[in-house]
Amino acid sequence: MVGDGFVANPAKVKVARSGAPRWMVTFADLMSLLFALFVLLLSFADVDLGKFSKNASQINEAFNNPDAGEASFNLNKLQQRELDLLDREGKNAELLALKADRERRKANLVSKLKESLTQDINDSVIQLVADENGVVLRFPSKTAFPAGGRDISERMKATLDKVAVMLNQSKGEIVVTGHTDNAPISTELFRSNWSLSTERAVSVVHYLIGNNNLLVSRVVAQGLADSRPVTTNDTPDNRARNRRVEILINVPKTKPGEAKIEVEQGG
Repeated sequence: MVGDGFVANPAKVKVARSGAPRWMVTFADLMSLLFALFVLLLSFADVDLGKFSKNASQINEAFNNPDAGEASFNLNKLQQRELDLLDREGKNAELLALKADRERRKANLVSKLKESLTQDINDSVIQLVADENGVVLRFPSKTAFPAGGRDISERMKATLDKVAVMLNQSKGEIVVTGHTDNAPISTELFRSNWSLSTERAVSVVHYLIGNNNLLVSRVVAQGLADSRPVTTNDTPDNRARNRRVEILINVPKTKPGEAKIEVEQGG
């Protein structure tokens, strides 16, 4: 003790040191080692700048250019279009062959009908008319029915007997249709031209079935009155042309595979 002050023991007094703490030295050494390690790894790497630039360009184009992503899609679409075209051409060729076979059978039927009905055609008892679905046999009413009546004339019956032979040899549906002119009719038997045209068609069907053994399942009868004229109704001759009964002999469409068989059998 000196005076009023207190003097500490010099041996116990700690002197403060200046500078960085000791752990910083260890940390700095560790960072240096890591840096050296990364430099060493980089020196081992073999980077091909050409390939890197090419791949980077393609990736960038795929993500940023909408047309680039469609390249493979367009190629597949083109290939599919070619396949569809080939398939369509094959189907078209088949359809043309089937159509040609049907036309051949229609022409064959017309030839046989003309041969069998030569005299009837010359006498204007019947007419042969081409139709998209087959052959139409047209009977003018002046030689087929009495005026305003439904009873078949003897002349028409003789022609129907010849026609029935061909009908029984054919395979398609047979549609008998009655037609009139536009002159109105109203009698005890027929309320209108609809009734008259229908009754005439039914008379023909009854004769074909009852006298010529035509299958009922193949025949259809209908009356169309004056709704399907072949010409205008402005003169007596034209009205006479519109009064008629028609028999449509449908020629069935050829099914795939049948045309070749029929040609081979015919040869």
